[in-house]
Amino acid sequence: MNNAVQWNTRLATFYEVWYLTVVHRATGTAFWLRSTLLKPKSPEPEQAGGLWFARFDPHNPARTFAAVRHFSAEDIAFEPGRFSVRVGPSSLREGAYTGDLSQNGHTASWDLQWTPNAETVGLIPELVRKARINKAEVCAPNVHIALYGKIVVDGEKYVFDGDPAGQAHHWGRHYPVEWIWGHCNAFAGRPDAWLEALSVKQFEWRGQSLPVTLLQLKTESLRFGVDSPLQLLSSRAEYERGVWRFAASDVEHRVEAMFTAPAERFVVQPYTSPHNQAYWCHNSCLADLSVRLSIRRGREWETVDELVSHGAAAAEFCTRRQTTPDEFVFKGIAPGRWDLRS
Repeated sequence: MNNAVQWNTRLATFYEVWYLTVVHRATGTAFWLRSTLLKPKSPEPEQAGGLWFARFDPHNPARTFAAVRHFSAEDIAFEPGRFSVRVGPSSLREGAYTGDLSQNGHTASWDLQWTPNAETVGLIPELVRKARINKAEVCAPNVHIALYGKIVVDGEKYVFDGDPAGQAHHWGRHYPVEWIWGHCNAFAGRPDAWLEALSVKQFEWRGQSLPVTLLQLKTESLRFGVDSPLQLLSSRAEYERGVWRFAASDVEHRVEAMFTAPAERFVVQPYTSPHNQAYWCHNSCLADLSVRLSIRRGREWETVDELVSHGAAAAEFCTRRQTTPDEFVFKGIAPGRWDLRS
């Protein structure tokens, strides 16, 4: 799995997404850039492609905004099997992302470069992929990159000189019912560490669901991942009032992550699923994050490492409900052995 276009012409519906998040070290300002392809059940002329941009200002919430523009099939270009995607005035290829967007009284342009990671981080366990249980594929071809170039917003220039960033790629035939997601590769004093987490509700029955939680973590001494069906059954995640919690374990290790972001650090953007359903994505690229790593000592867990990021983590929740960060709740049947708040 990588950044190459996976567009499937045989399926009646399909979507494909590439996105990049980065926090500008000099100012603490964060950005979210997103290019999409969409083949909906009932196609609309302007829904073949989309270009998203968001700026998050940590000091003045009034300067935080998001914008999106949709494009018809004539305004997009791509080739399955290669990574070269043009959506409107944007161009995305391995190691480079350029574009501009004017919407809602704002103008933004970007010219960004990076050296691609040698290895793609896949979130979905191989056994699940082989069984074709998943409706979509999720991977991070560039989970931990040094970003160079510039972003200009309303005439204000942000120059990047190796600032930590992350870039991911999703595609499939349908959206989950709901999801929560978190990413960070800007931990205080830990330049080589990163975390990627995702929990999705694929099915819901009578108000009950069993979210599938995926998590990958790398530190200087450990590479941890949810890689087996047993881990999937025991992994946990929830969201409530601006707090995301993820937890996963194997025989030896347990990883717990908590993202937090106040309501003023969110933007909300409408999504349209391949089945023409309206979704609402609430995103913050200014979240705080604490990660706790424990190892098993007999019957007990002992904390052996902690990582912290102050306002430099990205996290989101997406739902069909029109709601707010303080009202939305993401929970499921609790299969785990431990309390996420412990």
